[in-house]
Amino acid sequence: MEPTTKQLRPYQVRLVTDVCRATEDVLVEQPTGSGKTVQIVTLVAMHLGQRFGHAVISAPQEQIEQGFVKRDYQVVAFPACLVSALPVAG
Repeated sequence: MEPTTKQLRPYQVRLVTDVCRATEDVLVEQPTGSGKTVQIVTLVAMHLGQRFGHAVISAPQEQIEQGFVKRDYQVVAFPACLVSALPVAG
């Protein structure tokens, strides 16, 4: 049986990429229904144990349970892109 996949939307890919580039703490604030939970699940899965040792996530308890424990997908996919993400010159 194929794992259920959730495809990130373009703005979610931008957010995940921007957070991956950040060198300081990050606060993400977005409207209801914008896919914050899947973005956080993606970031935690990508970096927990490598870039950081813990994550503090603030959301209603039911949302945390549904988004992390009872999610309806096993894989998060990035859409096919024709360009690569490059670090910001600084």
